[in-house]
Amino acid sequence: MARKHARQIWQALWKRSSTGAIPVWRWLVPVALSAIVGVFAFAGPGIAPAGAEKRLIRIQQEVPSPPPGSGAEKPESPPLSDEEQALRRIEASRAAFARLAAIILALDPKAQRVNNSFAFTIDGIPLNVVTDPEADRMRIFTMVTPEAAIGPDLLTRLLQANFDTALDARYALAQGFLWSVYIHPLSPLTEDQIVSGISQTVTLVKTFGSTFTSGVFSFGGGDSVGILEDELRKRLEKNPPVIPDDDSI
Repeated sequence: MARKHARQIWQALWKRSSTGAIPVWRWLVPVALSAIVGVFAFAGPGIAPAGAEKRLIRIQQEVPSPPPGSGAEKPESPPLSDEEQALRRIEASRAAFARLAAIILALDPKAQRVNNSFAFTIDGIPLNVVTDPEADRMRIFTMVTPEAAIGPDLLTRLLQANFDTALDARYALAQGFLWSVYIHPLSPLTEDQIVSGISQTVTLVKTFGSTFTSGVFSFGGGDSVGILEDELRKRLEKNPPVIPDDDSI
């Protein structure tokens, strides 16, 4: 009905303009302006936000998810609790202990084990290894000489060696004796670190009274431990360590 009424008005205006009663511009311009105003009013604040919201939703749906490992994705699981971290550390320590035991037995098939401790011999020097998987600690040590044989000057020299040539292994006094000791956390202990620890501990005994060096690195050089490490690696190549899959060793 509205369309019919508008058409009748349009025809009347056009008829009167064609007869010259009303110039065309007198009615065509207002009609055009009204139409433009109506369009902007229709697309005003009441409609534009709804259209923009729909476009925003569509864009959000089309945005791909971040690739794994990019750091933008949500974490798959919450961080481990202190108890869970402790349990994992104990598991890693037990695995490292099995690795340590296999290497010791490969280097010295006559090695003796008592619980988490070992006694074995390298190049005629008796060594002891004590581990504590619960505390995640281990140490390799051997006796050097009675403490009574160490005078003030020699004690000073030992402390100097601990600073620049002993490195990972150390000279230490305990229970009336001088010891060569290598201490390390158990869980991260690798095969290379085990071989290096044994070599340094033995070399400190061999160089006591002369260069006082573990032989790995020092401010003054040193290559003794390199010779011993090569020998230990050759022994492991001939007799590879058999590391079990569990902690039954």
